[in-house]
Amino acid sequence: MLKHGFSRSTPPARVVILGATGFLATHLKRHLEHDKVPCLCVGSRDIDLTRRESSGALSEIIEPGDTVVMTSVLTPDAVYDAHKTPLDEDSTREPVDLYALTHTSREMILGSVLAARAIPYCFLRPTNIYGPGDTHNNYGPNRFVRTAVNDGKIVLFGRGEERRSQLYVDDAIALVRLAIVHRSEGTLNLAVQPAVSFMDVATVVARGCGNPVTVEFVPRTIAPVHRPYKPTQVFRYIYNLGRKIGPIVHRPYSIAAVRQAFPDFAYTPLEKGIGAYLDFVATHRATAPVSP
Repeated sequence: MLKHGFSRSTPPARVVILGATGFLATHLKRHLEHDKVPCLCVGSRDIDLTRRESSGALSEIIEPGDTVVMTSVLTPDAVYDAHKTPLDEDSTREPVDLYALTHTSREMILGSVLAARAIPYCFLRPTNIYGPGDTHNNYGPNRFVRTAVNDGKIVLFGRGEERRSQLYVDDAIALVRLAIVHRSEGTLNLAVQPAVSFMDVATVVARGCGNPVTVEFVPRTIAPVHRPYKPTQVFRYIYNLGRKIGPIVHRPYSIAAVRQAFPDFAYTPLEKGIGAYLDFVATHRATAPVSP
């Protein structure tokens, strides 16, 4: 749940974004600039957060009154036991694998350090986020749009039965911005209802695509690694090598906390979000320079 420091929208003096070139960071920067909120984007080329001396470098650039947004670790969150649904902010955080353990540990470490220094903080736990500029190509709308446009096909594991919360990137950024301007403290899941099956997502993409699209089904085995240079992805690949995916797991979320924190917030329907994503891809394909 969130507790607001300001009841009315009050932009901070400046927003410092850690993770300058990431999917969410680029969208957040664009929205803040549109709202004329000063922002400073810090990437790994500026400050390498994996190095011990990065704390000193950060302390030199962060000023009193700054709001710091850490997007360099914002990947789909996995702190909950997904077998106990619907998930909400009070769901049990019992990591079921090492990937989930890293997320839980990070929150506990940051929360402990910030609380000891009386620094207000807010944890925003994102579900699957899709839209223009995605850098992960994760299974779901992002991959389906790309393969539908480029290859004329969508590949589903099993029959695409699993249901997930698919959040449009503009909605995710809008919720982040609301937390910023209200100086919100606490925890909030960036999720949407209802959860939809991958088959339903594929159907929406195929229907909205400008070219014929076929949907193919493959056995439910471990998906390939698309970012092999990431240590977490390498570990997951090695650990799951040759394993069959277990029972189908749905991940529906309750959004009661979002409604309570931001009662006027309106979500983008899946069909509209997918349509905007397809329009963006089509436009940029049409305007891309032709190689000699």
